[in-house]
Formats: sequence, structure tokens, C-alpha cells
Amino acid sequence: MINNNIVVSQPKYLCMAGVNFEKADTQTRAKFHLTDEAYSSLLTWLSANGYKDIFVLSTCNRTEIYGISPDPNNLIDILCRFTEGSAELFKHYAYTKICDDATEHLFRVAAGLNSQIIGDNEIVTQIRMAAEKARNYGCLDVFMERFVNSAIEVSKRIKSETAISNGTTSLSYAVIHYLKQIKTDWSSSKIMVIGLGEIGKATALNIKNYLSNTPYVSNRTNIKASMFAAERNLFSIDYSLMTAFIENADVVITATASTTPIVKAAHFYKNKKTILIDLGIPPNASNDVISASNIQYVDVDDLSKILEETFEQRRQALPFAEKIIKEQLQKLYDWHVKRRHAGLLKNIKLHLVEIENEGANKETIDRRFRKFAGEVHKTNTGCEVIETAYNILMVEPSVN
Repeated sequence: MINNNIVVSQPKYLCMAGVNFEKADTQTRAKFHLTDEAYSSLLTWLSANGYKDIFVLSTCNRTEIYGISPDPNNLIDILCRFTEGSAELFKHYAYTKICDDATEHLFRVAAGLNSQIIGDNEIVTQIRMAAEKARNYGCLDVFMERFVNSAIEVSKRIKSETAISNGTTSLSYAVIHYLKQIKTDWSSSKIMVIGLGEIGKATALNIKNYLSNTPYVSNRTNIKASMFAAERNLFSIDYSLMTAFIENADVVITATASTTPIVKAAHFYKNKKTILIDLGIPPNASNDVISASNIQYVDVDDLSKILEETFEQRRQALPFAEKIIKEQLQKLYDWHVKRRHAGLLKNIKLHLVEIENEGANKETIDRRFRKFAGEVHKTNTGCEVIETAYNILMVEPSVN
């Protein structure tokens, strides 16, 4: 049984706090979404204030902060220094976890078990990127590094050993699924993708591969759009001409990290029905778009709902995934216990050298070590090992 008190250094614990799609709608989640710039500012503040063990996962479906802290509320207060939403609003929608519960939560997130789309393949990449950025600012210590790597290992095992990720049901594919429900032939339609982050790129390529359509792509950095289009044989549109193109488009897909709306109802031709698929968090469309009669507006929550019927096979794999998570929890806990008592083992080695240097004969040393080994074999906890070492070998306890 796993000890439910993974304590790094009293009285601090592994804690997490987050908001996600289960309780918070798109507009609320947007208030706590961290742009790359905001995340850099947060990490700069953490580094300047001596924090070495905190990272934030911020995606379209969730914002979660993980760290070593006396209390999850402390992490919420830190996070909300850099978000539009207040700490009070965050706490209203938040879930908080500590110790093994926090560990298991990240493992489940990494495996895609807590995603709107079960088995989501994109989330583990987002975790890796969030951790890498924290590492670059010196905010990912040894334990947090192992914590994140364990979550990534969980994801790899579950994807390779179960059917949890069978089929293509990422958010970018959900766009294809949605469009195919409307009609089967999109080959001659004008489809535009605005924003070329990971989701935007994947969506553009899926349109080409699954809809036999060559989409137009646009990005605030024009060179990025032109290079991507050249590499993938797509069309590129200068960002300054984006609004002019929207008027004639059949489908517009937005996937930018802009903190302000980039698409408005005035950009669309009133006598033409246009589909707007908004993958942005915060939303890339202004409020007047949602109510416009000539625009069929779809956001990430809508896309997740239409794929619900395809997940039965993945649900059947959940018990196997849960078993892997429990195994990896135990593996991380065992590593953590050994790490906590590394100082003790070092002291044992030094003490035995001192005994030998003081002239103790080999028989005395062997007798003490055999007794120690025999007692350790019968113990179940790190604390008992420490007590045994102290009583038999006269080694001072240490958890350095």
C-alpha cells in the first residue's frame, strides 16, 4: 500500500490546484489561461523569489499549477498574480490535491484520462513543454523533474500497452469529424486556418489529408506561415489580408494564442453562411460572432461533445490504464523514499570506514553489518530502517 504522505520537507508537500472544463466554461477558463509571455513572467518571479519546484500546465481545457508548498492555496495565490482572473474566482472553480492524490492526478492528465477527449495525445507534449520552460528558469528541482518524467512514462506505457489512444481523436481531428458530419466533399471549398501553433498546424494537415482540400494558412508572423505552407504544399495568406479573405471563406478555423479577439462579425459577408471553428483559449472570436445568424460558431467544448460516441473502446481500456498508474505511483514512491534516506546510507558508509580506521577487526564489522542487514530485511518503512541503523551501527539519522 502506498504511503499517502509523500513529504519532501516538512511542512511542505507536493500540491496542485487547477480549473478545467468539468466545472469552468470556456470564458472562465480563459481568465486563467497563461500566454507564453505570462508564463515567462511567472517563472521569472518564481526564480527571483527562490522557488525551485513549481510549474504550470495551461491549455485550452485546463490551467493547473504543481509545486512543493505548505498548502495548495499558496500556489493559487502565486498563479493568480499573473492571470486576468482573481484568486477568489479561481478557488470557486478549483480542485486541489496533495501528496499521492496530486501525483496520481498528473499521471491521469498525462495519459489523457482527464481530457475531454479520452486518450488525448496532445496533452503529454504540453506537459513536457511546460516542464521544459520551468527547467530553463531553474524552477524544476530533482523531485519535480522525476515527477514529470514519471508522468511522461505513464503516458507512454498506457499508450503502448492499452487501447486508450486507439484511433485519431485529437482536437485537430475533431474538426475533421465535425466537418464530415455536415458534408462529405470539401475538396472545392475555401478553408482557412489562422494560427500555426501545434493545434493549428495539425488541423491544417488533417484538412489536407482527410478532406482532400488544400487550406489557406495565416499567422501573425508571416514568414512562419509562408515557410509552413511551402513545406506542406499549402496556400499562405499574408496576415494583413486575413480579414479580406475571411469574407469569401466557407470555413474559418482560428487557433491563436491572442488575448484579444481577432475575428469579428463584421469580417464575414452577411449574405453568405460561414462556419467558424474557434480553437482559441481565450476565444479568438468576439461575442458578436456567436450570435450572428450568418455564422455557424463552434468552440472546443462543442467539438468535444460530438466525439463522445466514439469513446466506448477507450473506456474499456480504463481499468488497464488505472493499473499502470498504480504501478508507476509505487515506483515513484519507492524512488522518493530511497532519495530521502540517501544521506543515511552515506553516513553508514563513512561510519564503517571510521570503525575500520579505529582498529575494529573484520569479525566485529561483519557481525554488526549482518545484524543490520537482518533487521532491515524485516522492516517495512524508511523510519524503521533509520532506527535500525541508529541502534545497531550507531549512525545518526539523516534525511539530507
